[in-house]
Amino acid sequence: MSEDRCVCCGDIIPEGRQVCPGCEIRTSGTSKLSEKYIERRLREEIQKEGGLCLKWVCPGWAGVPDRICLIPEGRIAFVELKTVNGTVSDRQKWWRKKLTSLGFSHFIVKST
Repeated sequence: MSEDRCVCCGDIIPEGRQVCPGCEIRTSGTSKLSEKYIERRLREEIQKEGGLCLKWVCPGWAGVPDRICLIPEGRIAFVELKTVNGTVSDRQKWWRKKLTSLGFSHFIVKST
């Protein structure tokens, strides 16, 4: 089982949290991390592992995940990013179900 990691610094955090206590203190005064910040951190972490984290823009197909992550050893993951108050639309739920039924990994990453 993989460990949960802080979306800010990458430290191991308790299950159910998104941010470690240190980053929570540093970001106090902000109610949440922006989706853009989370997206940048995801991209940086995937690149550190030698992978690619590509923005998925698919004209005519609403609700596709925000990012396609191409990870070494032939792994592919689809990632939908949300702010803490962000909700997954019905179309995004459809895509999650479709992609996982095809055997792909799909993750929803939220900030706190």
